[in-house]
Amino acid sequence: MTPRIVAVALAVAALAGCNRPRPVLLCHNSNCVGTLDASRDDTMPALQASLELGPSVLDGVEIDAVWQNNYCHFAHDVGDPAAPLLVDALDVVVDYLQRVGPPHSGATFTLLLELKSAGDANADLNRCVSRAVTTLERVSHDVPIQLLISSFDQKLLKARALKRVAAPLDMQLGAEIWTTSDLGALRSSLDFVSVTPSDTDAPAYSRYADQGYDVALWNEGVTPTFLDAVALHAPRYVSVGEAAVMRGWIGN
Repeated sequence: MTPRIVAVALAVAALAGCNRPRPVLLCHNSNCVGTLDASRDDTMPALQASLELGPSVLDGVEIDAVWQNNYCHFAHDVGDPAAPLLVDALDVVVDYLQRVGPPHSGATFTLLLELKSAGDANADLNRCVSRAVTTLERVSHDVPIQLLISSFDQKLLKARALKRVAAPLDMQLGAEIWTTSDLGALRSSLDFVSVTPSDTDAPAYSRYADQGYDVALWNEGVTPTFLDAVALHAPRYVSVGEAAVMRGWIGN
């Protein structure tokens, strides 16, 4: 057993008697099976393997969207010529939902779609995402879906804020931020903020709560620091690579 796993196990044991928060548990970067290997982030094999964890573990999954070769692709960053199309990744998720149904936790299945900045091609990416949203809206008639759309790019977020989707698709808009981020005029358009514990201090959590935002807390692994942040600040969403470990801590 590695020192990191021992430390996590001790943190889990220390909190065993606590009243734990029950956040919506998402698969970080569609990569939640095996060792923490960032090279598998937002790849089709990792997405398919992660979904096999099933509804007893996962409440949802995070998918990143990039613009390259004149279309939106499923990838963590631009540059992989073999990256599948975004619609192909969404088809895998839709097939999963139609086969297995909603999460066992009772949560609505949640898809976190992070839009990577495309610069001058932001409008093209935005149109492509609109088509993906339409596809998910059709599916949500049969299997309820909550769609979270986030980005570090405020221009993309402003464009998405103008395209709110009516029921039955529940769509929330959020900013991926650092402690130095200035949300400016975008504040009133946001439903949540996506942060990592290493870049977020306790006063920041209080500000988010005061402003009415939900928090999506993310990390590659389940660490004592991460568990402390979840226990102390009770984020609405948790996106983590070690989803099965996190589910063991949260409980069913």
